[in-house]
Amino acid sequence: MTSQNEKQSADGKAAGAAALLNNAYKAGMGAARTMHQTAIDIPLNILAQLGLEEDKVSALRAKSQELIGELYTAIDSVASKSGLVGEAKDTGPKAEKKQSNPTRADSGTRK
Repeated sequence: MTSQNEKQSADGKAAGAAALLNNAYKAGMGAARTMHQTAIDIPLNILAQLGLEEDKVSALRAKSQELIGELYTAIDSVASKSGLVGEAKDTGPKAEKKQSNPTRADSGTRK
């Protein structure tokens, strides 16, 4: 009976450690994503102050946020498929669109 209890205890500790690492990964990735978005905003804000039209600055900002979102979605996908961490849910601006409009990669078909 003791051996079974020890195994259950070890399994519980391993699951707890895995959850802790998964949460740390997600928090770290969120912080890195925020840092990258903020870093890209700096030159865009300067361009706006120098007189670049607001619609152009907005378009550049939207494109940069889209690119960053896709980058971090790809990183999360690789990490979850490799088994290093649990699947991280994308919370970026395109997350809702991706969920309602699956891509070829999401549908499981390849050419």
